[in-house]
Amino acid sequence: MEDTQAPAGMYNTVSNQMERLNTQQDKYYEDFPGYNNIIKVSPQEWWLPSHFLNFAAGYRNFKVRNDDVFVMSFPKCGSTWMSEVVWNMKANPDVDHTKAQIPDTLRAPFFELDMLNQMAGDLPTSNNSMMEMFQTWCPGKNVADGIILQLTEAIPDPRIIKTHLPFSLLPESLLDTAKVVYMARNPKDVAISFHHHCRISRFARYAGSFEDFIQYFLKGQVLYGPYWTHVQQAWERKHHPNLLILYYEDVKANYMKELHKLNSFLGTNLSEKQMLGIKEFTSFRNMKGRESEGQNNTSYRTVVYDQEAIKKEGGFFRKGEVGTWKENLFPKFTAKMDQWTIDNTNRLGINFKFCEVKKDKINLETGIEDITLTHNVRAR
Repeated sequence: MEDTQAPAGMYNTVSNQMERLNTQQDKYYEDFPGYNNIIKVSPQEWWLPSHFLNFAAGYRNFKVRNDDVFVMSFPKCGSTWMSEVVWNMKANPDVDHTKAQIPDTLRAPFFELDMLNQMAGDLPTSNNSMMEMFQTWCPGKNVADGIILQLTEAIPDPRIIKTHLPFSLLPESLLDTAKVVYMARNPKDVAISFHHHCRISRFARYAGSFEDFIQYFLKGQVLYGPYWTHVQQAWERKHHPNLLILYYEDVKANYMKELHKLNSFLGTNLSEKQMLGIKEFTSFRNMKGRESEGQNNTSYRTVVYDQEAIKKEGGFFRKGEVGTWKENLFPKFTAKMDQWTIDNTNRLGINFKFCEVKKDKINLETGIEDITLTHNVRAR
C-alpha cells in the first residue's frame, strides 16, 4: 500500500496519516467500480473516498451551535428516518409547516454529502433544488468548497444534521455543545440493507456477489467501515448527557415509547397529540410515499442514486423492517456474523441489543442450530 500524507494540521487531534488501498486489488475494484479512490484514515482505518480530504478540515472545524441536533449512525441504521422525526419534533410539532413539503434532505442536510457527490462525479445543476437553496443562502460562495457543508453552516436554527461520520472525524466540541442522537441497528439487517444501497448508488455501483459483500462488510471494507469501531465511539460516550443512543428495533417495536425518550432528551415538551401526529407523518409508509410522489426528485437522491438501478432493485426506502436478514442470510453466514458480533462486543466491552448466544463459540459449519437468537448481546 502507498502511504500519503495529509496537509499538516488538517485534523487537529485526528491523525493525519493516510494509507491508500493497493490498486492491485483488482477484484475489489471490479466489485465496487464506483470506489475508484478509497483511502483508510488512520488510526481507526476508516474506509472513505479520497474526496474526504477536500472537506476533512471543514468537517472537523465546523462551528457547532447550542441548538443543533446531530443524528449520527453507521449507514442503513435509520438515520434518515430519525432525522425526519427530530426535524418535525423541533420545527414542525403540529405537522403543518410549509417547509415539511420540501425534500427532507434540504431540511436536515446530510453533512458529508459533498464528498459523495464528488465521488459519484457529479455536482447539482442550477435546476436542482439543492443548488437553488445554495444560491439563496450562500450568495457569492464557491461550490467547490462544499455545497452542503456551506449550506449547513448558513441555515437558521434549529439545525438537524444527519451524518455517518464517526465522532473522531467531527468537531471535538460536538457533544459538549450540541445534542447527538445515535442510531444503532442489528448488523445483519444493516448488511442486507447496505448491500441493496451499494447496488443502486452511483458512488459504489456494487456488481459483486452477495456472499462477497458480506465478507467485505465483516472486514470493514465498505464506506464508513469498520462497523464496530463506529459503534464503539458512540458506546464509550454513552453516559454523556448530550448523547442518546436509540435502537432501530426499539423504535419499530414501540414508537411512542422511544418518542417520549426523544421528547425528554430534546426538551421539546410535545403533547401526546403532537407526537401521534409526528408518528403518522414520519411512518415508513408515508416517507416512502412522499419519495414515490416525487417530493425528492430534485434532491440529492437523483444525483447519488442510479435511477435505472432503482427501477430494477427498488428505491432508497426499501422495506424498513426488522429481521429481513432471515430471508437473505444462509445459516453459514448467520453463524459467522453472530460470532463476529460476539467477538467484537466482548473485545470492545459493548452491551448491545442484537443476540444472546448460549455457547461461547458458534459452529460455523453447522450454523444457526448452535445459537438462540433473542434481543441482547452481553459482553462477558
